[in-house]
Amino acid sequence: GNVKSGLRAYLVTFGVRARYPALKKLLQEYEKSTRFFTISSLTISLPEVKGMSSEDLINFDKDAIAATVSYRVYYLK
Repeated sequence: GNVKSGLRAYLVTFGVRARYPALKKLLQEYEKSTRFFTISSLTISLPEVKGMSSEDLINFDKDAIAATVSYRVYYLK
């Protein structure tokens, strides 16, 4: 959308499943970017196990969390 004259923004949303230290490190890397200015939303939850196969459940990392992150990315038009 148009933020102000010549400055535009779009939303980037992605989901990950990781242990908290790895998730925190990933978010810190995005914060270093000169194009990612604003976290629009961050949702953290326990990963969904319903519907997983037996093999996936055996390999499931019980210490992992699921996160969905939305960043607003700004650029000049």
